[in-house]
Formats: sequence, C-alpha cells, structure tokens
Amino acid sequence: DCNSQGKRPVTSVEDREKAHGIRKWLLEGGNYGVPAHSRNDLVIFDVDSVGFERVVTKELPKDTFTVRSGGDGFGKHIYYRCREFRTNSDYKDPKGSVRSNNYHAVGPGSDHISGGRYEVMKDQGIRKVSLTDLQTVLDRLDQKDSRENVKSGGGARPSSHTNSEALGFVRRDDKRQELSRILK
Repeated sequence: DCNSQGKRPVTSVEDREKAHGIRKWLLEGGNYGVPAHSRNDLVIFDVDSVGFERVVTKELPKDTFTVRSGGDGFGKHIYYRCREFRTNSDYKDPKGSVRSNNYHAVGPGSDHISGGRYEVMKDQGIRKVSLTDLQTVLDRLDQKDSRENVKSGGGARPSSHTNSEALGFVRRDDKRQELSRILK
C-alpha cells in the first residue's frame, strides 16, 4: 500500500530539480523507488502471497529480476518488461498488485518500516513478456478476486544507514540507466 507510512515518494523523476538531490538522499541512507512507466516498459508484480506468486509464475518466466520485500511476511517484487502494458491493479485474494503505469516499487537496499531490508533475490536480467501472457495472468487473478484499478502511487522514507549498496545496484544494472543518470 503506497499510502502507508514509509512508502510515499519525496519526489518524482519528472521533477528534475528535486531529482538531483536523490544522490545525496541515498548516500545519507534514504530509500528509493524503481518507477514503472511507459519510458522503461517495466511491469512489477508486488507479490504478497504464495497464491499470487503461483498465478504469476505459472504463465510468466521465473528467471527474471526479483527483490525480496523488507516486510515481516511473504513478499517480493518480480520484474518484467512489456511495452504495451499500462495497468495498475490491486488484489485482495490472492494478495498482491501489478504496477506499470506511473507507480513504483521500493528498491533493493531500502529499509522497510518494519525494520527489514529489501534485498535482491534473483540478480539477473529483466525478462520481456507478451501482452497476451500478462493478460492471461490478470484474467486468472480476476477469476480469484475482483481487481481494483488504481491511479496513484508509492513512496519512501529515510533510513538510518548509508545506502551505498542501493547506489551500486542502480549503477551496475544497465536496465536502470535512467535512474542512474539522475543520480550522477
């Protein structure tokens, strides 16, 4: 839930003046979000239950970039790319969400408000998937629960440690060039 404490953004990649302060923010231990939008083709599944993951990975590749959530329970962010997909959806049962239309996922190296840390689980390239396969996943999720389309997104909170790990992650992965360019 991006309205919860610790996930509300302090700025946007659209706000270039503030965005240049992100590098300092990260060096001082601040969290960051990985934006999903039409310029990077990201589709991020925010998986909060085993059932949600089962539906997603039945149709989509498992060998893609994945981040473990810093929360207390089951949670991960599974990353894909699809140029045509622009949907944000929340599901209650199985619990999870899909982010691709100007939403973000909290980035690896960031701290969760519970005290845990977002960590890379699968450090590999982000797999491209078809619109048809994504729609199949949404159709299966719709059969299990009603989907709520949503329009606004997430955030971040400062943490108490230096987040050089996050800067290293962003800089070494060529799929995050836009964010890396902003951080320089």
